Amino acid sequence: MQPTKTSTERQIITDFNTYHESFTANPDNLPYRESLEALTPEQRGVVAVLNLHGQVLNGGFSQWFSNGYHQDDMRFLLAVVEGLPGEEMMPVVRHLIHQADRVIVSNDDYDPAGRSISDEGYELLNELDSAYYAVSDQFEVFFALHLTPAK
Repeated sequence: MQPTKTSTERQIITDFNTYHESFTANPDNLPYRESLEALTPEQRGVVAVLNLHGQVLNGGFSQWFSNGYHQDDMRFLLAVVEGLPGEEMMPVVRHLIHQADRVIVSNDDYDPAGRSISDEGYELLNELDSAYYAVSDQFEVFFALHLTPAK
């Protein structure tokens, strides 16, 4: 069982969410991809990290892939996670992202347009989920702390 977040950790996440909402509010109700094009690369990286985190926690790496986030976010995601300091969970997160990418792009049935891979590919992605869940709370606080601009 993961430990409960401290009040400081909860505040870090709250500050991060406020920051994230400041540039993703989309008051013009643009289509999702169009709204992403208006973001800076740094903001786009934040969105990519949140997409990975939310999708994997909700339905695993297979959901992250099937919903198109691998194709849309991978280069931004890698730029962010490769640039984060090497805390003890970061090598795990980096490894899992690279493993998921290898499973997807090396799959003989990989179809980026149709967002599909073979059943075996999905099974391999599913095997990565529990390792991500083991570090997800720590990673959430870590990325919130490191991706929120200083006040």
